[in-house]
Amino acid sequence: MSKIKNNPQTQDRNFYTLAQLAKGKVAKALKATKIRKRIRGTVIIDTAQGILLVSSNGDRFSLPGGGAEKNETGEAAAIRELEEETGLTTISAQYLLSHVGKIRQRSSGLFRNHHEVFLVQAEGQPLPKEEIKAIRYYQLGDQIKLSGSAGKIIEKYWAMKQSGAIDIS
Repeated sequence: MSKIKNNPQTQDRNFYTLAQLAKGKVAKALKATKIRKRIRGTVIIDTAQGILLVSSNGDRFSLPGGGAEKNETGEAAAIRELEEETGLTTISAQYLLSHVGKIRQRSSGLFRNHHEVFLVQAEGQPLPKEEIKAIRYYQLGDQIKLSGSAGKIIEKYWAMKQSGAIDIS
């Protein structure tokens, strides 16, 4: 692959154009890499205190939920993970939306979470269980470090709520 000789956009010989990348080894490597689709059941519990969040390290927070096991639906995964992480028992679960996360790297390879998001009514007092170290509630404007997907999902949820598409009363 040759470097750009006089790229007017960059005037830098260390950059490649997209066309050059598409023809070269980078494109072949990306095509050869399989990105695993991981179904993640994700829960929104919206209370007067705010939206329930969990954290495995006490610093960065996400919505409760987790990966679906083999032959498990997103809804079943969401309900199971909510109980495992917080001890809450689901009373009802309503499908809200889907969200596709960024490509991530783990020791098992590349994957991308496909969130199936459910609005859940639950009973009990949420307590950190299993890998969860902290539980908090989030309200608009709170300064809480959110995972990228949690922030985007909450934004979508609030937009739906404000438009009247959902009613949590």
